[in-house]
Amino acid sequence: METLLIGPITYRVVEIEGLSSDGETIFGEVKYGLCEISVEARNDPQQVRQTMWHEIIHILLTQAGLSKDTKREELVDPLAYGLMQVIRDNPALCRNGSGQ
Repeated sequence: METLLIGPITYRVVEIEGLSSDGETIFGEVKYGLCEISVEARNDPQQVRQTMWHEIIHILLTQAGLSKDTKREELVDPLAYGLMQVIRDNPALCRNGSGQ
């Protein structure tokens, strides 16, 4: 089982087959009270990474005190895809130290 430290909270990451919410298939979700991020286990690793970024952005926005609303999904998904691409294209950004 993997964990991620996001802000002051350590989240467990669990893979679940057949992840759903209200009867609809979903790629991932955050359970804030349990400090848990669930991702669909059957998805391609690329999709799992994008889902992780999506959920991390949700967590960061929540930690920043921004309220949930329906428009937030319209912002979170493009940010997740964008961050994933920037990190993939610029791996030096993720190195410890100066990155030089």
